[in-house]
Amino acid sequence: MGTSQSSKGPKGKVPLVPPWAEDSNIKTPTQSDGRDSGDNGDGPSSPKDIPLAPAGRFRAARTNINNFAKHGDKEKLRKGIGHYIRTGYGGSKTATKRLSRTVDTAGVLFDFLSSISTGRTSSGQPFQEIDIQAFQGKNENEITDAIINAVRPIDGDLDSEVSQNSIKNAFAELLEREEDTDLLNLTDDQRLFVVEKFVSNDVFARFELDLGRNILDNAPTSVAATRLQEAKDYIREAVSAKYQKKITKDTITPSSIRKLIQDVLLEAFEIFESDAL
Repeated sequence: MGTSQSSKGPKGKVPLVPPWAEDSNIKTPTQSDGRDSGDNGDGPSSPKDIPLAPAGRFRAARTNINNFAKHGDKEKLRKGIGHYIRTGYGGSKTATKRLSRTVDTAGVLFDFLSSISTGRTSSGQPFQEIDIQAFQGKNENEITDAIINAVRPIDGDLDSEVSQNSIKNAFAELLEREEDTDLLNLTDDQRLFVVEKFVSNDVFARFELDLGRNILDNAPTSVAATRLQEAKDYIREAVSAKYQKKITKDTITPSSIRKLIQDVLLEAFEIFESDAL
């Protein structure tokens, strides 16, 4: 994703998990208030467990990230990301909760890609947001844009824009790897690849929004983009490693996808957090 969306990051004294991040409205047509996702509500944390963010929540993360940006010390990068999870987001459980919309979007994306040939979701209900037949005769960009708008429509918050970009980049990676891919008839492996890349892209995108500007502002101009890419590679590779270990075409189903993605994020964040100890 581009660096234009980098910000100065959230301030202290605000909820570590914003209410709109918890109350996700990303649902397949089969979902009502009681989801069929296999989530029993016992996720990484409940609303009452989520405190306000302390002042200077990213201080330790920024100190290490700034050092990495200036000198390229990979240990400082790992420590910075560790503190980003541990103190910036109150630990791996709360960080996972913060990315609940990433989890939900991954579930909808998988369900949509799995059912695109029939136009129906895992429970047999159609995606009402889009006419599957309208895909016929479209080019790759038109197809990916239509999928993105059906799976993760813009809903007024920055997360939706970021996730749209993450999905688009995931499709771009698939097409770069397999340029003759039929987006209307993906194989199991291709669907898993797209979801994996979306999730790892979205995790990095959250980091970039919060601390990407620190890297760009503190790194020598000639290596600023390289430093940011190093951070991106480290985060994405860690998330992908957990994804590939936990999620295969034998373990993933439309009803289990959200819990599996949640577990992937939690385990990856626990690895990151351990570097801050």
